[in-house]
Amino acid sequence: MKSEFTRNLRITVDENTKVKDAFSDLERENRRLDHMLQDTRQEADTEIQAMRRRLHDQTEAMERERERELQAMRNEISDTRSALQEERRARTTEQQAPTSDPWAVASGHHPSQSPIYTGTHQSPPDPGPRQMSVAQPGNQCGRYDVPLPRQMLYDGKGSYETFIRPFINMAKVCKWSNEEKVFRLTNSLRGEAADYVFNQLDSGVRASYYDLQHALATRFKERRTTASFLVELESRKLGQKEKLIEYVADIKCLVRNSYPTADGVTLDTIGLRHFLRGICDQQMVLAVGMKNPQSIEEACDILGNVQKP
Repeated sequence: MKSEFTRNLRITVDENTKVKDAFSDLERENRRLDHMLQDTRQEADTEIQAMRRRLHDQTEAMERERERELQAMRNEISDTRSALQEERRARTTEQQAPTSDPWAVASGHHPSQSPIYTGTHQSPPDPGPRQMSVAQPGNQCGRYDVPLPRQMLYDGKGSYETFIRPFINMAKVCKWSNEEKVFRLTNSLRGEAADYVFNQLDSGVRASYYDLQHALATRFKERRTTASFLVELESRKLGQKEKLIEYVADIKCLVRNSYPTADGVTLDTIGLRHFLRGICDQQMVLAVGMKNPQSIEEACDILGNVQKP
């Protein structure tokens, strides 16, 4: 009996020792896990702080970039408003003058002093004091001076129709001879257009005004359809670094070519819709739309007021 008791006691003691060893192992594992958890927390806190600093720096950089873009847009809007005002004043002056044709060359004016026409819709510079003498009705001897704008040049990159139509009108009003038409037309050419006439056409074509005009029209006249202009208009967007004045001029040109039979009010409505659709900043578009502008010019004025700090 005593030996059995001793054996049971020894077994109990061994089991207690194993339990104590197991508890010791668990405590060591818990301490190891605690250390790992603390290290993980420290690493996570460090990474979070680093991410916060990077996010803060990126936010500040984005804010600075946005402010620069807004300032650039404000400057473009200001330039556009000034250009539109200049255009309105020029139209008023043109309507008040006895002749409204945008093409003329005054006495003593050389084509080298004229700006090259490239198809852009920028306002021309001040034409200066050039004048043209025109006989007064009912008075064979009396004459009065009419101020004329500068002669446009053509380099083959812009619209040929926009260049040649004023030239033809002025040639008719001034009653130029065929020789003078050839002289003035050839001296109005620059760049690709001049290279085509002087290096690719023979002298017989260059000597005839009608042959020369036909050759230029065949080479540079646009062969686009109304549908192609409409497709380009639907996809036209304001570029990130594009000047607003160029965007407005392009929209107006595309609208006129896409809807050639529309009246002025309809063209203004369509142009305004596409002008707003092409601006990527929807907040600006919403702010302008709430003012209910009736034309692109009014939308530009409203956009300028919205952009003011």
